[in-house]
Parts: sequence; structure tokens; C-alpha cells
Amino acid sequence: MYFDALTTAAISDELEETVIGGFIQKLYIPNEGSLAFEVYNHRERLYLFISIEASHPRITLLPEKPPHNPDLVTPIALLLRKHALGARIEEIFQPVAERVIGLSIAKRSPELNSKHWLYAELMGRHSNLIMLDENRTTIVESLKRVTSDMSKVRVVLPKYPYIPPPARSGIHPNDLTRDKLGDTLKSAEDDTPLWQLLVTKVVGISPLLGKEIAYRSTGNVEIRVSQIKDIYAVIQVVQDMVSLWRTRNWEPCIAVSNDKVLAYAPYRMFHLAEKAELRVLSSMSEAINAYQQAPARKESTGVAKTKLINDLQELLVRARQKVRSLQEQESNLASVEKLREEGETILSHLYDIQPGQTELVVGNQVIKLDPMLSPSENAQKRFEEYKRRKRALQEIPKLIEQAKLEVSALEEALTFAQMSETDAEASQLRKELERSGILGGHRVESKQNKKSQSIPKIMSFSPLPGVKIMVGRSSIQNNHLLEQAKPDDWWFHARNLPGSHVIVRSSNPNLDKFMIEIAAKTAAYYSSARDSSSVEVVYCPVRYVRKIKGAGPGQVTYRNEKSINVKPEKHVG
Repeated sequence: MYFDALTTAAISDELEETVIGGFIQKLYIPNEGSLAFEVYNHRERLYLFISIEASHPRITLLPEKPPHNPDLVTPIALLLRKHALGARIEEIFQPVAERVIGLSIAKRSPELNSKHWLYAELMGRHSNLIMLDENRTTIVESLKRVTSDMSKVRVVLPKYPYIPPPARSGIHPNDLTRDKLGDTLKSAEDDTPLWQLLVTKVVGISPLLGKEIAYRSTGNVEIRVSQIKDIYAVIQVVQDMVSLWRTRNWEPCIAVSNDKVLAYAPYRMFHLAEKAELRVLSSMSEAINAYQQAPARKESTGVAKTKLINDLQELLVRARQKVRSLQEQESNLASVEKLREEGETILSHLYDIQPGQTELVVGNQVIKLDPMLSPSENAQKRFEEYKRRKRALQEIPKLIEQAKLEVSALEEALTFAQMSETDAEASQLRKELERSGILGGHRVESKQNKKSQSIPKIMSFSPLPGVKIMVGRSSIQNNHLLEQAKPDDWWFHARNLPGSHVIVRSSNPNLDKFMIEIAAKTAAYYSSARDSSSVEVVYCPVRYVRKIKGAGPGQVTYRNEKSINVKPEKHVG
């Protein structure tokens, strides 16, 4: 479950009312990824629980005492026993649109007079609990240490300066205006789903909130930008939802289907109302705990599919952001060349630079100098940095290509998830995606392991005697179809769209118009453009289809293709 920025704000308000001013009496360590405090305030005991587990990071008030593992000792726990037990929780800090909550704890006693901050950063696999000094500038300890080998962006180690999590790009809710949002919507690519656009362009909007906005403004969760008829209705709903950071009108809500909690939010999730019962609860903690403690039961029809789609959509958002980030780095080539030019300029003015000089002015150009280095050393430093960055930039095109392949694989997986018709299909697809590494598993590489993996029965039909049409319903099945296909078989696929490989095997190597249309309509139907009135489908003999080296299962290139425009039509299943 995605613990988003609005949930963080709502739970922050709840903690402000309940634990601020309270005293920490006990420390609990349930496991390596969490800890809890017993807080006495307003004549009652409260249990403040913080987890940084990637599957569901959260901060919440538990209804009862949490479990404790006395044998588990961590560096931060040792420090908290010294500085937190007996300390008073004085302040709470929660920046708008961020998944960060800070709590200040102050201990005043004859033996010790100290104040520290605890920052809970609730950001998926990057979640952490960090103990800071009174000024919030230096790291004292953390629940999860992050070395420079683990992250080039942000080191989290004792005595290191505290650097806040990297800011997300996009429009901040405090700066959101109708004009800015309108320009963003008008300049977006037509086939972009509205909810995905909002997630990437407006800071603090999560996939869950993005879908709620899409539903409230258009009635369609998956509506694409090109399909929006009333752009001002969308703008109004975005402003209404974003205003929750200002109004604080929280409505803690859970969506329940067959006694299973599908999601929680600090607002009513109307986009889930058709498949789940919406229940408004008394607190955000109650909603979070209901989701976490819901009994594990066999998933009802549609729940497995919904969870799979949500997981893939979140991965897809991150993968697309990765591509954009790499492309931005690639565009920095001009700044790299500037290093070389500055080095050459310094060398050409060696005798004009005096010892201890801090800058070199040549015309309109001002070059900063290190006064502790000689002129030639200043030049050499720039040349070395130029070479280092140039080497890094040379790797970026390859990384961009790999990232785009990842996006393509996720788009295809999402299409198959959306087309799955039963929970059994969705569950089987999840297993295949985990096996291929797309959903966090480890890709099966050895031939022996590949043979040991069973391939679900391939869907097929025979429109005419002597003709067999086979349809892949996942990337694994697509890959299997290609491996088993003969060079003279025909391959069909919707052009530039994720979807099924369709293989036609015929006793007659030359397909007639009727057979081409049947296969093409099938390929169009089992693609992401199923609901379109016309889809371009490419086809060619299998001998002209090749797997992409280094790409995921089923990803191919092709040549000598022909194409046909057809209306998607179901002929099988």
C-alpha cells in the first residue's frame, strides 16, 4: 500500500492532537524495520508505531501494545533508550506534499539535558527513520544506514550532514494555479492517462489520489488526456483535492471487499465504490491499522487483478521518471564541455594568474579558482572532471535504452493485467511477472530452469481447416510462442502498442485477405487499443522477427512487415 503525502498530513494532525506534550515511557522493537513508543499523555497510554518496511511504511497509533523482541539490538535503539525514555514529545514537523514526519523529543533531567529530532521518511524502499541533532543538520543515527556504495545521491550515516530527500519535480501544491495546471494538461501527450500525468506533474499526488481525481472529474479512472471534454472540471477537482493540505478536512476512509481492505485514504475513494464498500472511520490510524490487520483471505473476484494493476502502475510511473531523469542528465553535455573550455582558458593565461587568486576574468567570462592550487593544477582539475563526466555521459544512451525497454515491458505487463478476466488469470500473470523479474523477482536465466517452468496453455482457435491461430496472453507466453513458431508461420501485433503476439500457422504459406483480417482483428483486440475504432496491425513471416538483446521476454524487432487497419474484434476465448 502506498502511504502517500495526504495520508502523511492527516496522520500528522492526529499525532499533534494525541502525542504532543506526552512522555515516552517504553521503547518496543518488533523487528529490524520498525520500532514503537509507549507515550503517556492526557491520562492514557498511546502506542506510537513507526515502520520503514518497503511493503508498507507507515506511522500510526496502535490500539494495543506492540510485540517486542528483546534479543534485537540496533544502534538507534541504544541511543533512544538513553535519549528518548523519559523524554517529552514537544513538536511535530510535516512539510506540505512530502512523506516526512519529524518529531522533536527533549529530555530534561539532572543527568541529561538533550533534544533530538526523529524524522520518519515514508517513501517505499527508500523509507528510513533518522535521528538528528537539535538543529536538524547532523545525523546522529538511523534505523537503516545508507553508505556511498548504496547511494550516490544521499548518504545516511552517523555524523554526516542531514540532506533532505530529493525534491520531486513538478508543480508544488502551494504554487498550483489554474493557469499552470491548464498549461500542463494542454501540453501533455494525448495518450497519457490523466492520473499518471497528475502523479508526474503535481508534487504530492499519488496514484490513488490521481485516480480519484480522474474519476471525480470525468467518471473514468483510466481516461486519457485526449479524451477529456471539460478541462476546467479537471482543474477544479485537482484544486479541491489539493486544498485538503490547507483545509485539513480529513475523512479517514477504507474500501472493503469481502472483509478485505483494499485501500485507505484521508478522503472518500469514490472510484472504488463500485467494487468495494466505503467506510468512514474515526481516525487515520484506525484506517491504516484496518488495512494492515485485515485477515488474509482468498481474494474475491477482481481483487487480485486490481492489486496487480496498481502494483504495475506504480512501477511504470517510476520507470518513466527514470527515463526522464536520464534524458535530463544527457542534456547536460554543454556544462561538461564548459569544464574543458575553462581548463584551456586557464592554461592560456597561466602567467596572468597570481598566487592565491580566486577568479580569472577573461572578457565576460568569470572562472572560479581554488587559491590553494597553482594555475596548472586548477586547469588539470577541470580536465580530470571533464574526462570523468564525459565517460559517465557516454554510458547514458545505453542506460536510457535499457530504461525504455523496462517501460515497454511494464506497459505490456499492465495491458495483460487489464485484459485478465479472472483472478486465476491475474494470479498466474503475477507469478510469471515475478519469475521474469518485472515484479521484483529474479529473472530465470539458465536453460534448465527455463525448461522446468511450466507455460500455461496457449489460447488458440481454428477459423478454417488447416489453420491455427495462437494468442499470447503474457510476456512469457509471447516469448514461448516465438520460440515454438516456425519460420513460415505469420506473426501479427498492434503497431507500437503493448499487447499479444498472434501467430498464424497454415498449411498454405500465403494467407488470404480473410485470414489476415481475422488474425489482425484478434491482435488488435488483445492490445492496449482494444476499445479503439481502428488499430494499425503489422504482420510478417516469423523469420523476420527477432528478440531484442537484453530486453524482457517477448520484446522484439521486425522487418519486411506489412500493415492493415482493423477494428478490434474477439474471435476466441
